[in-house]
Amino acid sequence: IAAGDTGMQTGFESVAHTEGFELFDGVDVEELARRAALRAIAKLAARPAPSGEVPVVLAGVSGGVLFHDACGHGLEADLVGKGASVYRGKVGELVASPLVTLIDDGTMTREWGAIGIDDEGHASQRNVLIENGVLTDYMWDHIRSVKEGRAPSGNGRRQSYEHLPMVRMTNTFVLNGTDEPDDIVRATESGEACSENACVKVSSQRMRSSSPSSAPRQRSRRDCISPARVAHRASDSSRSATCLR
Repeated sequence: IAAGDTGMQTGFESVAHTEGFELFDGVDVEELARRAALRAIAKLAARPAPSGEVPVVLAGVSGGVLFHDACGHGLEADLVGKGASVYRGKVGELVASPLVTLIDDGTMTREWGAIGIDDEGHASQRNVLIENGVLTDYMWDHIRSVKEGRAPSGNGRRQSYEHLPMVRMTNTFVLNGTDEPDDIVRATESGEACSENACVKVSSQRMRSSSPSSAPRQRSRRDCISPARVAHRASDSSRSATCLR
């Protein structure tokens, strides 16, 4: 928590994997706290971001969260069956940019959604949901896969043993593209650059620069970072930056 003339702001930083306390063998807790504190301090000087339709460059973490909520839930067979998904009846159709291949994979060791078997006893697996922009499949639990004559995809999840299984994601992400993150940032003349659910509004001149000294002025009360750091973090991620226009 940081307080100043503009009021009070908070900063947050976390780390989590599917494992025990050995997680902290490779985590510097003091560094996590320092980053959280710096976020809170930076937000004291932030200004509200202007509204409007602009290009957005997303690093891996922000892009993953966006696709999880905007696309992932709509590809769960229970919602598709209820007619509550815009993707119903669109298997085989182009539903995204040809640059987009969306994966749900429960076999990714240590990740949040890693499971050996789902809550119905089916082995987790790697499922290709969208390939080169084309919708290829949904995620399935046992009941709905039997109804549709499909094999289960290992996505039968339950909140607890008191609840019935439902179709839910494991680890959902977009595959890397061929462009370098720095090139994506430089090619975007004006727009928003986002990393870890944090955004900055940048001008045409500043968007083209990858120098930390030319970082844009903070525009959002969310955590703000420079385009250079956006590109750097994206290049370190297993999921590349994505440019949405």
